[in-house]
Amino acid sequence: IVDNETIAAQLLKKAKDFGLETIIDFVSLYNPLYSKVAQLTLPYVDHLILNELELGFILNQSFQQGTISQIEQAARLLIETYSVQRTVTVHFD
Repeated sequence: IVDNETIAAQLLKKAKDFGLETIIDFVSLYNPLYSKVAQLTLPYVDHLILNELELGFILNQSFQQGTISQIEQAARLLIETYSVQRTVTVHFD
């Protein structure tokens, strides 16, 4: 994170500036900055793919025993609060 921006966010922003749709699939490798990196990057993402662990890393809670309703609410939160532009797909490992 440099100047409150990630390299991924810079790249995704540039892609969107060229009219491209962006899609990312998160990695299940915990990092204490996971949530912060997501906050800075997700506004430039059209389609987000992630699993229940990654969802938990971003929102700082566990979804491993989550219900469909809880997952649905969390996906909405990523769109409404974290500014994912179009779709959130959550899969379970």
